Amino acid sequence: MARFSSWRETHQVAFLTTLTVPVSVAVSVLVNVWTSAWAWSIGAGVLLLTSIWAVLAWRAAREQAATPAPPAVEASGPGAVAIGGDNHGPIQTSAQAPPARPEADGG
Repeated sequence: MARFSSWRETHQVAFLTTLTVPVSVAVSVLVNVWTSAWAWSIGAGVLLLTSIWAVLAWRAAREQAATPAPPAVEASGPGAVAIGGDNHGPIQTSAQAPPARPEADGG
């Protein structure tokens, strides 16, 4: 799935994908009225729908390729946390906390 860099881009694509089906149906009906053959109208609708989806997929792939990957983050030291980075080493934790409920402790 493509990553979009802004709310506007995400909603533009959602609007366009929602719009493809009614437009394809409208084209199918118009072709049927013009040719009086459902085979041609269904073919025209499917062709239009496929074309719009191909353009949207190409645009999403192009935008994803143009978006650079986030840099790796190195975390070191006690209590260090790397957010969005790549950690190849073992994760060690040493947290001690009292139980949330006394009955969970068995007492």
